[in-house]
Amino acid sequence: AVVAGKTDDEEAPIGAVSLDRALLVKVAEQRRALLASDAGRGVIAAPLLIDSVPALLIGDRAGAPWDEGALAVLAVAARTLEAALDSLSRGGRASSEREGGGEIDGDSSVSARMREWVTWLAQRPEAALLVGPPGSGKERLAEAVHRRSARAPGPFIVAHCAGLTESLVESELFGHENPGGERKPGKLEAARGGTLFLDELAALPARAQKRLARALDLGYLEKPSGGKHPLDVRLIAGSCADLLAMVQAGGMREDLYRKLAGQVMMVPSLVERQTDILGLAEAFLYQL
Repeated sequence: AVVAGKTDDEEAPIGAVSLDRALLVKVAEQRRALLASDAGRGVIAAPLLIDSVPALLIGDRAGAPWDEGALAVLAVAARTLEAALDSLSRGGRASSEREGGGEIDGDSSVSARMREWVTWLAQRPEAALLVGPPGSGKERLAEAVHRRSARAPGPFIVAHCAGLTESLVESELFGHENPGGERKPGKLEAARGGTLFLDELAALPARAQKRLARALDLGYLEKPSGGKHPLDVRLIAGSCADLLAMVQAGGMREDLYRKLAGQVMMVPSLVERQTDILGLAEAFLYQL
């Protein structure tokens, strides 16, 4: 079926394109564009997939035949169109999954409790702490909380506390000024009006802990050159470590821990969600 077309004559209707069946089979099987000409008519057929459904991009004209340059252009156009349609399709599916609460996959009772916790946390204004083993989905849960909260129109920003030097972590969170006076804002400012997820809070260096605790106390960030940047952000922190034990051992500031642990959610490992594994594997396969 011809679903769209263009002719040089705006008044001319787009009719059915008659193509040799053997040509269509060859294009589909070999997954490459082909050029055919017969009795002064030139046809280029380029394959593409739209949501896994085979389709063709066809260039058809009478008169001067197509050349290999036109064949190459149409082949590239088909690949580009296929990629664009695939991106739109995946974006639409992801949007539908978010709107339908698809951030937490799984039908187990554990997953159901996680969804309840996400809904609860989304209704709360205070900071939250997600504690669970690596790979348990803390960042995804934090984003789910953000999307269901009143801050959903604002940005969701992730700040990684692990694997960076002390100066880089501070620059990441609080921003910095270049020697010329130009200022680069940090993620606390970038998340204004939304949510900032602090990934692996346990790795936050002592000096950054002190600056963050002070900023939360004051309600604003202090510029190095003077002035203030008001804080308008909800903080959600994630950790695989026992932060309370770190507080007792002196590795975590107690005042910062108290500010960030307004609500605490224990995130279960996949070991506790074994009946969800097949569904998760299917969801990841579908995404890929």
